Parts: sequence; structure tokens; C-alpha cells
Amino acid sequence: MKRKVLPVATALLLSSLLWIVPMVSSYAQAQNIAEIQGKDEVFYGNLDANGAVNSIYAVNQFNVVNGGTVTDYGTYASVLNLTTTDSITQTNDTITFDVDKGPFYYQGNLTDTNLPWIVALTYTLDGEEVVPSELAGKSGDLVIHLTTRQNPEVNPVFYENYMLQAAFSLGNDIFSDIQADGATIASAGQTLSVNFTIMPNQDADATITAKVTNFQMDGVQISGLPFSTNIDLSGTEDMIEEFSQLTDAIKELNNGVKELDQGAISLSDNATKLAAGSSELQDALTQLSGNSNRITNGSGQIKSALSQIASSLSSPSSSIDMASIGTLTQTLNQMADGLQGISGGLKKLNTGFQAAYQALDQAIMSIPDPTLSQEQINELYALVAVEDPSQNSTLDALVKAYSSAATVKGTYQNVKPGFDAVGTTITNLSPSLGQMEGGLREIATQIDTALSSGDLSSQIGQLATGLSQLSDNYVTFHNGLVSYMGGVKQLSKGYIDFQNGMSQYSDGMQTFQNGISKLHDGTTELQDSTDDLPTQIQDKIDTMMAEYTGKDFKPVSFLSDKNNNVRLVQFVMKTVDILLPEQEEVAVVDQPKETFWDRLLQLFTGK
Repeated sequence: MKRKVLPVATALLLSSLLWIVPMVSSYAQAQNIAEIQGKDEVFYGNLDANGAVNSIYAVNQFNVVNGGTVTDYGTYASVLNLTTTDSITQTNDTITFDVDKGPFYYQGNLTDTNLPWIVALTYTLDGEEVVPSELAGKSGDLVIHLTTRQNPEVNPVFYENYMLQAAFSLGNDIFSDIQADGATIASAGQTLSVNFTIMPNQDADATITAKVTNFQMDGVQISGLPFSTNIDLSGTEDMIEEFSQLTDAIKELNNGVKELDQGAISLSDNATKLAAGSSELQDALTQLSGNSNRITNGSGQIKSALSQIASSLSSPSSSIDMASIGTLTQTLNQMADGLQGISGGLKKLNTGFQAAYQALDQAIMSIPDPTLSQEQINELYALVAVEDPSQNSTLDALVKAYSSAATVKGTYQNVKPGFDAVGTTITNLSPSLGQMEGGLREIATQIDTALSSGDLSSQIGQLATGLSQLSDNYVTFHNGLVSYMGGVKQLSKGYIDFQNGMSQYSDGMQTFQNGISKLHDGTTELQDSTDDLPTQIQDKIDTMMAEYTGKDFKPVSFLSDKNNNVRLVQFVMKTVDILLPEQEEVAVVDQPKETFWDRLLQLFTGK
């Protein structure tokens, strides 16, 4: 049973529609309602010379497809049929009339004088504002100021979607030296046409300046039309692609600055280690320099003692005090102990110096070789000037730190041989001291052996010769030691300035790293803000296209919300002409010509 319900219902619905459609058509025919394809409304505003509205009338046009009765709506003081002599019925805001096929026009004089725009015109002559009625016939420097703004009493749809064009017609024989920023000026025979265009949702603030002679001017015409234009943006794809390339370049720039930031962190850490290592090296040099006097004094004592001993043993054996020979071995062993102490001290100092020197060398050699050209530095300055000029001082510090790093490395490479010589000299001194120490102990042993065997006298000459040679060699060693210690003192004094430079470099590298981190923060923010730049630009283009092409605007009646099928609404406003006052004509009475009979009559009458 349920399967038969749907077909029955469908049949009933179709049969109802078959009855309803003829009924609707019959009703329309019975009412004799005209078929209208569309309606246009054109409004003419009569303005005074200052732009105030005096009156408004509308011309309504209907494109009639099938004749009949038309019902229209609007509040009018009066209406007038412009097409035929037939009457038009007006009841409150309802207008009715009968029309035939074809175009039909009627005029309605509005009771309301509000237009979508409030217009104002002022006139200034030679710096003084002049009432328009007093301006005609005047000469001087003229300024005409035009402003328009939205009328809040009117539906904003017209202000938001309509473009205004204000046209001034200025006679060449009256106006000269015309200036009008933002206007289009065109010659039209004996006049110049000055036109201002005001876009939708915008206010006008236009000025014309000119020199005038015997001023007069036709009324200013201001037209309002729905704004719609076809803008060819077919080339935007290439522009969007270029912005995509820009976005990619910014991303690469940010990645590069990120790597630079990481390198700056490492460089700053190495600079800190460098300053610490340099400080340790300075301490080692200071310690070595401080011990230099004790070392050279001790060596001098050993040199004097060897010289005295060698001189004593070189005397004839008969004059040698054999009793003092017994204490000689003790003295020689003490001298050997002194040399051993000097050698040990030098080795200890060398160990500390070498550790500090290696740390300094590793830190300085980790500084990258300078590779940035002046051109690249200038490009970096240009980038900062565009992106964030406030970072210019930071960039100055970065460049200064970069230059300081290059200077430190260059200076170090120049003085590095001196540092190498310190360790090399100490290394070479230690074996020499060891040989002398061994020679002294060997001579002391030989003396002890000779004393024990009672054969000392036969070995005195040999002993004297050995000590004399040892004394001569030690003089050479001592002189070298004194010279070396003098060099160490000079190096220690000069290293103070180098260490101060190291400290400044370390501080500068910290500033450098902080600046690079800020720069990275800036480039990261730049990348984040421009990451979807192509999409933002495309959206902006779409918004502008929608705003300025007017494709989504649907005309609405300015007269009444009840009016449908409106195709076009236009506004034409015109100010009154400012003309010279009309000259009153003096009537001239023609005297009748005298005839011969008139003159003859005057002879007899005396008249």
C-alpha cells in the first residue's frame, strides 16, 4: 500500500500546479500589470555656488516589455509624465501609471534635499574669502576649494560604491596660470576642463589656483556613478613569483645569519679562552722575568767561583794550599747543586710557559682568517639600513670586533717566533746546565779520589786545565743566560699591552656575539613576517580588485526600498553659474522723419 502513496501525491501536486500557473497568469492579465525589464533612476541636484542643495528631481526610466499598469514608489512634491500626455496617479509614496511597450520616462520633484554627499565650495580672491555673488567681474589671484564628504542621513551604499567626478569649465580668456594638483586638465576649445576624480568611500579635498580677469564661471558639474572597471592583472603571477623568490632569499639570509650566530658563539667562547690563556702566559712570563735576577745572580756567583778556583789551581803547586783542596770538592758539589737548581727552575718555568703558550696558540689559531671584503661589509650595512637602522651601532661594534680579531691574529703570527724562542732557549739551556753540573761533580770526584790515593799533586795540572776550560765555557753560558733573561724581561713588559688587547678583544667578541644574536632575532622575525608574503600580496590584490572593480555591487533604489528591478542609479549635481550682472539696455525712441508738408505746416503754425 505504501508504494502507491507517492505516485498519487505526485499526481495531485502536478495537477495543482497546472491549475495554479494559469491562475497566476490570469490574475496578472486581469490586473493589467506591465512587464518591466528594468528601471533606471537619474537624480539631478541643483546646488548654489557654495554647494548647498537647492532642489532635487529624479528622472525615472522604464524599459517596458509588455504594456500595462506600473507601480513605482517615491516621495515627491509633484510628478510629470515626460513620455505621453497621460496622467500619473500619486498617492502618498505610491506612483501608478499606464504604459505601452517601449521606454517610458517620468519626472519626480523630491521633497527631501539630501544627497549621498555633502558638497562645499569656497572662493578666495587675493587671500580674502569672497561670497560668490560678489565675485563676478573681479580680477586677481583666485583659489577655489572643493570638499566632499559622506552625508550620514543617506544610505551609505552610494558613498561606499560610487565614484564622483567634479568638472570645472574655465574660460581661457578669464583664467590663466591654472594649478590643480591631482586633477586632469584638458583643452576644450575656448575653455579648459579641470576634472577631479573621487574614489568610492573617499572624501575630496581639491584646490584650483589661477589668475582671473573679469571673473565669471559656468556651474561646477559633479557626477556620481557606480564604480566599475576592468583591471588587467594578468602580470601579477610574475610579481608573486618574484616575491616568492624574495621570501626564499630572506629564508636563506636567516639561515646564514643563524650559522653566523653559531659561529659567533663559538668565536666568543674561544675569545674568552684566549684571554684566559693569554693571562696564564702573562703570569708565566712575569714569573720567569721575576726569577731572572736570582737566576743570573746565582749563575754569576758560580762563574766567579769557577774563575777563582781555576785561577788558584793554575798557580805553582808549591803555592797551593793543600788544606783548602779538601774543601774544594764540597764547593764544587755546591756549585753543581746550584746549577741543578737553576736547571730545575728553568724546566718548571718552561712547563708552565709551554702550557699557557699552547692554550694561547690554539685559541688564536681558531680565529678564522679574515675573508669579508669591504664590499660585503658595505652590503651588510645596506641590509641593516633597510631592515632595522637601530642596529647600525651594533654592526659598527661587529665590524670593529671583526677587525680586531684580524689584527690580533696578524700580530700574534708576527710575534709567534719570539714565543717559540722562549721555550726553545730554555730547552737548549737545560742540557748545557746538565753538562756543566756533571763536569763539576766529576772534577769533585776526581779530587776526592786523588786525595784518598795521595796522588793529588800529580793531578793538579790536569785538574787546573779542566776547571779552566769549564770556567771559560761557563762564562759563555752565563753571558747567554744574562742576554736571554734580559729578552724575557722585555717580552714580559711588552706582553702587558698584548694582554690588554686580548682582554679588549674578548670583550669585543662578546659584543659581537650579542649583536649577531640580535641580528638573528631580527632576521628570524623578518622571515616569520614574510614567510607567507606571496599569499598576503595575493589576498591584498584580491581585496583591491573586489574594492575597485565593483563586481559585487547590486544597484538599489535611492527613492524607496520598495522599488525592485533597479538596473542603474546615477547622480548629476550642478552649481549655479557665476555670471556678470546683465547690463540694462536704454530704450532708444526712433524720431519720425519730417516730410515736406510737416515743414510747411510749421511755417503757418509756428510749431
